[in-house]
Amino acid sequence: MSSEQENTLPEYDLPGLSGNPVDQLGQFDTIVEQAIDKGVINDVPTSEQETFNYKKQQLRLQTIASRLHLLGYIRRKIALRRIKHRLDDIKAAVYEFQKDAGLVEDGWVGDKTWFSLQELFSFETKLSQKWFNSDGTIYDRNKRALHRAIQLRMWSLGLMNRRPKKNFSLLEGKDLEKLKKITSIFLLDKPPSFGFNYDTLSILFDQDRLSNAIARRSSRSKMSFLLNTNKKLRNKRLAERFIVNCAKIELWLLGYDVKIDGKNNYNISLNSDIYKALKLFYRDFKNLSTSKATQLAKTIKPVFFTEIAEVADKTDSYSNKDASQDIFQYFTSHQKVESAWSYVKKRSLSLWDGLKRIWRWIKKIGRKVINFIKENIFKGFFRFVSKAYKITKTGFSQIAKSISTYVKGSLKGENYFIKYSKDMDTTAYYLNTSTENHTNTSELLIRQSKAFRIGCSIIGWVFKIFKKISTGFIGWTRLLMTFVKSYQEIRKLYLDFKSLALP
Repeated sequence: MSSEQENTLPEYDLPGLSGNPVDQLGQFDTIVEQAIDKGVINDVPTSEQETFNYKKQQLRLQTIASRLHLLGYIRRKIALRRIKHRLDDIKAAVYEFQKDAGLVEDGWVGDKTWFSLQELFSFETKLSQKWFNSDGTIYDRNKRALHRAIQLRMWSLGLMNRRPKKNFSLLEGKDLEKLKKITSIFLLDKPPSFGFNYDTLSILFDQDRLSNAIARRSSRSKMSFLLNTNKKLRNKRLAERFIVNCAKIELWLLGYDVKIDGKNNYNISLNSDIYKALKLFYRDFKNLSTSKATQLAKTIKPVFFTEIAEVADKTDSYSNKDASQDIFQYFTSHQKVESAWSYVKKRSLSLWDGLKRIWRWIKKIGRKVINFIKENIFKGFFRFVSKAYKITKTGFSQIAKSISTYVKGSLKGENYFIKYSKDMDTTAYYLNTSTENHTNTSELLIRQSKAFRIGCSIIGWVFKIFKKISTGFIGWTRLLMTFVKSYQEIRKLYLDFKSLALP
């Protein structure tokens, strides 16, 4: 199969819905399941077999391979076309990462391994306390994975010369010296004790905090930096290297084709990718004339970081869930969905990053942002598909669980036994007669009943949207549009479901 064919939506060979509503709902469930099997919808795998099913997990495998390579677990980058032939190498790297991260060493990427990779790698995910002891020091069991991530982040910011390699050695205190200088140059709040601890590393892994620190060191005109360098040339060069690499990261997160490489190209070349990206940023996001944007893009100026910081500070109330309808409105044809699919199948590393930046700008300057960087909207579309599918799966699972319990005819707990009769009557038997036991069992039955109703509401809402979306959309594009369209409403239902706290 050619790469062009691999990047088009799979053939849709299911018939239209027919029969009574119950039959149609069953047919809709079949469509969703086949979408998973064909890799149209990406889901977190639940087994080793699912993890390495290339057909179903292509996007996730691309991301896993890219991240493990950059963290040094895979010696050479695996070309996208070669990933399905290198699954054994990826599996071996997953084992090694899990061992280094203190995770269960099973060789497949479920929720815990996936989110650990995400936290160590993503520029938009802050470092959590789970990697640290109560005193803020790193757990020995996950030190190697975190040290690799530290070196990768330091390299990305221009504070180390190399990425972590296969033959990795733990970092030493001297490796943090440049980060320590940066906190002084940009007047960042210093941790009580500078070293491999939560207070220090939470600075390194907080991209918003670093960009905001650069913005605060701007002159009144916002055209030059006020660096606390004591006029030392070496410190000035370090600051410039840090500034330009932070700019690359921010532009990359906005979807521009900028290479994160840790290099000090503060003196911008007019044929460089960062120059082209800055010019587009000033023209599109700042609505400047082409000549003005061209002039500003020739050097890294604080105005870039002050704009990034202001958008982050003023839009805290706007989260990604608010953007689903903005994205839905962009996809007005079957062809646009196909284009989005083709794009994301060719990407890997950037698929899971950058959306928070775009939501902020949508809030500030409106939906016209969508026209600037369609690639991020493509990514956002499939992220909402994934989120909505997970909620829908929860609905299906709760309905199946409730029906299974009823068909089984009973539910046994620690201090109770509940029997269901065919006429829907329920009888509860208690091993002791305390009022508290009766009350707890009654509350459990009420919560289960509510969960069943919410599950039905989730599926009912998605099913209703699926039946309504028809004009211009066929096959898989119709299903994908359904999930994005329904996300905002079913998320509200899902929050109600989570509040039940079922055992």
